[in-house]
Amino acid sequence: MNAQKHIVPYYLVRKYNKSILCGFVWTNATISYRCRTCAANPCMSLCSDCFHNGNHQGHDANMFRSIGGGICDCGDVTVMNSNSFCKHHGPNRIPNAQIPYKLIRCAQILLPRVILRFVQHLRSHVSPIKSNTYSTIEEFTSLTSLFNLFDDLSNAGSCIRSIFTDCLLNIELYEKFNTQPSINDLSNISYNIYLQQLNETSSLLMPISLRTDNSSVYFHIKKATCLFDEILFWLVKYQIPERLLKFLLMLLTDLNFKRSCIQSFLNIYVMVIDQLIHCRNSRERMHSARLVHISVQLFSNIDITVQAIKDYHLMELILSSLYSIFSNIQINCQLQKPKENYHLVIYDIDFSKNMHYWPIISDFINILSHEYASKEFLLEKRFFITWIKMISWFQGMNVNHHEIESEILLQSNMNYLFAFTMETECCAMVLWTINAHIMKPDFLDITTKVINYLFLEVKQWFSSIGFEQYKDIIKNQVTFHIPLHRYISILSYLSLNYQNGELKTLFPIENEKFLLNLAIFPLRIQVVKYEILTNTIWSYHSYEMQIQSDMYSSTHGNICSYMNDADIFLLQLISTLVNINKFMEMFFKSFYVHEWLVQNTENNLIFEKSSYITLLEGSLIVLATIVAFSPHLVLDDFEHRRAEIINALVIQDCHYSYLDEHMGEPKSFATSKYDIQSIVDDIAEYISPTIDITNQPKQGQYKLKDFLWEDEFDPLHVLSRISRRDLFETTMQRYTKWVISMNKFSYEKNLWPPYRLHKPKDQFQTNLRCILQSRYLHGVFFSICHWMMNETIIHEDILSLLVYLCELAIDDQIRRLKYGEFLNGYAPSTIQPPQCHNNSDINHSISLETLTSLEDENIDEYKKQQQPIEFSVTEPSLFGVNINGDYGNLR
Repeated sequence: MNAQKHIVPYYLVRKYNKSILCGFVWTNATISYRCRTCAANPCMSLCSDCFHNGNHQGHDANMFRSIGGGICDCGDVTVMNSNSFCKHHGPNRIPNAQIPYKLIRCAQILLPRVILRFVQHLRSHVSPIKSNTYSTIEEFTSLTSLFNLFDDLSNAGSCIRSIFTDCLLNIELYEKFNTQPSINDLSNISYNIYLQQLNETSSLLMPISLRTDNSSVYFHIKKATCLFDEILFWLVKYQIPERLLKFLLMLLTDLNFKRSCIQSFLNIYVMVIDQLIHCRNSRERMHSARLVHISVQLFSNIDITVQAIKDYHLMELILSSLYSIFSNIQINCQLQKPKENYHLVIYDIDFSKNMHYWPIISDFINILSHEYASKEFLLEKRFFITWIKMISWFQGMNVNHHEIESEILLQSNMNYLFAFTMETECCAMVLWTINAHIMKPDFLDITTKVINYLFLEVKQWFSSIGFEQYKDIIKNQVTFHIPLHRYISILSYLSLNYQNGELKTLFPIENEKFLLNLAIFPLRIQVVKYEILTNTIWSYHSYEMQIQSDMYSSTHGNICSYMNDADIFLLQLISTLVNINKFMEMFFKSFYVHEWLVQNTENNLIFEKSSYITLLEGSLIVLATIVAFSPHLVLDDFEHRRAEIINALVIQDCHYSYLDEHMGEPKSFATSKYDIQSIVDDIAEYISPTIDITNQPKQGQYKLKDFLWEDEFDPLHVLSRISRRDLFETTMQRYTKWVISMNKFSYEKNLWPPYRLHKPKDQFQTNLRCILQSRYLHGVFFSICHWMMNETIIHEDILSLLVYLCELAIDDQIRRLKYGEFLNGYAPSTIQPPQCHNNSDINHSISLETLTSLEDENIDEYKKQQQPIEFSVTEPSLFGVNINGDYGNLR
């Protein structure tokens, strides 16, 4: 009977619901949905009813079990496409009739009193009189009946929720409530209790780089002006109890209330930061992180976000919060000589494992998902400079050393996985989100300025780690974390390809030494990938280093696009801007190639010969990648996306979900708006589900269509997406199997990889081929050929790469002769290209100084010099690489 008395009124009131939003709130472990085709915001989610009643046929949607809870966004035009709203929500829903006054009159009288008593209850449990103060969420179980009542009333619809919101935002009601004379024996529920707790809260310091003449140095928590302000204060004070949070989330379906409460929410944001910094365990962090459920509802709305940026200093608050969190977990960087290094990097195992930074980073990315916010972030110099400073704290994290030198290094190596996670979530995701809005010529000037800021920060970083020139880099250490370099690389790629930018404008640097210094750290990472494969150089940390190499090249989580591809493109950029012989010298010295080619005796070598062979092969692979690989660095690039899916299918047959998760491309909310099904249908055949040998069902898979093996299998692409040689061997076995099945080859020995002779697509790719005309490189090639005659340890894989690079070099020369594809600033098509020349003062042995180069700016000096080089090969030692030449006359 009692149940019916409650049910009937709720049912009657619900008929008059006027809310255009669903607002259904769920707790953890609840099945919910996300449609990436419809999403206008990365945090969009739907309840089961709204998803199935909406229009999502053929969309890129997925079902997931919510970990921390959430709220349904159906009906919110700022979060998702209105065409996919269910019939019950959205601006076009059929409006209900006006609710009769007598039906809610009782609620209008009683609910404000219930709220007032609830606030008194919250105050009473922090009074000094009480010994059992609230410290954990479990103590809210005594209020279960009250929260059940709140839930039922909120579910009755917008009519009841409006009574709650009017009460919570009523300034006059709150003032009257606090000025009532306190009864002596109830002094623990007075307004002074709240004021005492408010005075004990900490303020948030604003970084110097963010301050202006008119700004305050601190973000203080302001005194509450309404019941909602104080309830939010207690919400954070009591570690965000789930039931109270759920009640507030249900009220956010009222758009007017949502717009009104943004200032109140930002007021208590400082308290959350303080809690995150001082969390003692992962449980406390999880409680504090629950506030993101409110922030995502507010920051997903573009109007509210713009208002908060303009009126309430939202960008300053978020950046100050991140600055405060990261500045509390720093140690000295261990790069180069640690005793001379004063650069600080982020370091804290517990902090990383528990992801204390995640709620704030999540809010930051959500804010930047709006074009206005990203543009404001880039236009306001102090915003981006502050962010660049924080990025620099990731630069040089988790330095790995050959030997175990100290306890701090051991601890650092235990933290390697979290370092990758932190850089990807904090640096990469922010950059991808910004890039989604600036891929148009209008933002060229902004991008150019940002790149200049990054150059200045890199220069400062070199100084702080005591690094003066690339030759001084210490080879027994490496860091995989250089986000400043990657920001320069990715923004330059975006500018050159989408903003009509010019390289000479983006890189106005005449200092060749600085450019080579800039190149050495990404090059060092490429070297380490192959040092690890030797199984000897990193013997102390072989397992940890292999895992890091896997992460660096991993397509899962799209790390490869941000790390490997960005590093490769930076090397490509720099190779077109510096003396090609100096670049090649630095390149092969980094791979220890000159040691083996010149010395090549057991007594002089520091590694085993097998290690040098691995490094030699690695150097040729990386060189071929620099010259011929096209990195995937922008969002929604159909051509690259297709190539990535083909690349995944040549390695193995894949499920659809695997292809979606392991596509090596940038990811942000914008990249969710594609459907890979059309690409998969075009390039793959579907293998229906079967029963395996253990009588278990086996999922259906996609298999690459046969004709693509011949036309689009790119071994270099495969090598750039893996770090283990066995995966490449498996790929070649699959290729060989296809070749035999097509009766194209019957030879018993292994096939060479079918490296592709791609035609340069633009002037930049044409310029890249220039390094293949380096005299230093030609000296290396001849030396390798010489030692192959005497060293059986050099295998055919190296020869295949050598032949491929020579083919590229010859193709480059032929193309310049036939089509006039000369470098900018070089001879036009009507002029014969520079020929090999012979000076009387140069020894005719095969050395780096006697081989031809295109790196001559004054073509007139060479037009008439067409004498061929004469080779003297009487002594085998003459094939050694001369590494001591003077390159001063090459420009």
